[in-house]
Amino acid sequence: MDSSVRHQAPDASSLTYSTFLGPSGQASGITVDGNGEAVLSGFNVSSGFPTTGNAYEPSIPANACCPSYLAKFSADGSQLLYSTFFYGNLDFQPTAWTAATGVTLDAAGNIWLAGNTSDVQLPLQQPIQSVPGFLFYPAFSGFVSEFDPTGTKLMFSTYFGGLVGGMAMNGPVIDGHGKVHIAGTAGYQLYTSPGVYLGSVTPNPDYAYGFSASIDPTVASPAMCVAYPHNQGLGFGPVFAGSSANLMLKITNCGAEALAMSGFQSSSPAFTVPANLNECTQKVAVNASCTLIVTFTPATFNVSYSGILTISGNTSIPMEMLVAGAGIPSLGLSAPGNLGTATVTAGATANYTVSAGGEGISATASLVCTGAPANAVCSIPSTVTVSAASVSTFSVKVSTASPSGAGVVFPNASGHWLWASAILGIGMLVLPMSRRPGRSLLRGMATMMAIAGTALLLSCGSGSSGPPSSGGTPPGTYTVTITATAGSTTQALPLTLKVQ
Repeated sequence: MDSSVRHQAPDASSLTYSTFLGPSGQASGITVDGNGEAVLSGFNVSSGFPTTGNAYEPSIPANACCPSYLAKFSADGSQLLYSTFFYGNLDFQPTAWTAATGVTLDAAGNIWLAGNTSDVQLPLQQPIQSVPGFLFYPAFSGFVSEFDPTGTKLMFSTYFGGLVGGMAMNGPVIDGHGKVHIAGTAGYQLYTSPGVYLGSVTPNPDYAYGFSASIDPTVASPAMCVAYPHNQGLGFGPVFAGSSANLMLKITNCGAEALAMSGFQSSSPAFTVPANLNECTQKVAVNASCTLIVTFTPATFNVSYSGILTISGNTSIPMEMLVAGAGIPSLGLSAPGNLGTATVTAGATANYTVSAGGEGISATASLVCTGAPANAVCSIPSTVTVSAASVSTFSVKVSTASPSGAGVVFPNASGHWLWASAILGIGMLVLPMSRRPGRSLLRGMATMMAIAGTALLLSCGSGSSGPPSSGGTPPGTYTVTITATAGSTTQALPLTLKVQ
């Protein structure tokens, strides 16, 4: 089906021009600029749709379907002055569709489009919402986009409607103050501003609720952008029950002012943002980025977890993102609370109590300890019996070495013959000896051996007893890892060792 445009005289007494626009496409909106040139919006076009050389997006992949279009005709309808596709990444998502439902012009001649999309990579520019809605069927979001008067530059573009899909966007309309008004239906999670007529509704994914909203394009503000695929949410997949998994989230300030994020809240306690792994608490300059870590800790196995991560700050609306994961049976290796951290002075032994079992697997697991620092020894049982239903414990000891102390030492193996020489010489001196010929020579030799051995021992310096020391266990913070293996299941538990 082709689009068509008809222009009538002001008194509707005659048809000035009438033309098709295609092949393919369905017109959805029309407005006229000060020169009498018609500006059209539409959707459901194919790769054969005509575009002009100055198009913002001049082509689509041959096998792709259903982007929007924006076009302009000359005042007499004889020329296609401008025509472009509008879509995201159809190479990746060829069946994604974008349906512009309306078009209007502001006082400066900028072109505004509004509509609905299932495209998760729609072009965005200083958006107020960078994460598309997709939680419930039908999975699509509203969008509002602004082009300059030539149609070649995207000046503003945003998703709209929250995480709950099912938007039906109408508009846009621009008032005398330059504010852009949109209306339609949306899911229950639509963001509402303070003090409005109806700020919330009873949540029901089967219902659509009417809404009205306005956007002030004259107010510069920061914006939070998350690149694909994380704009689809954070999926942790299966994680051993009782253990944790981390995913990094990169947030870019894609707005026009410095970004300050202050709130990082999850609707589920299984997902957290550890403060020590959050680099986004400081101001983020325009076009700069920061990262934070989201941690998923399933409490039990055979359970799916999901929640909404809400990041708030000085943006127009908070950013909301789906987080999801699943707990699976594990060996239950854990050291809850402070049991996984030990602080000792060099020369002392760090003691840990580690739990195992209770997470759906019964087996005999082999244990290995790695990561002990220099001059330290980790001691653990070689195996542990794991029960699917109950928890048992075992001990982990890390023995550290102190720096060398004062005392007499054997600096190396050759020191033993020195002691032997000294002792032998002294013994020969104190034995009763007759005055037989030759005994004086023997006594002289013994005297020399005693003197030489003692002198050499004294010249060797002092130290601690035992093996030679290289200074003990160096101070620092170390990660000692306990790895349990039973059949095809392997689980690792990091322990923290602080040596002072």
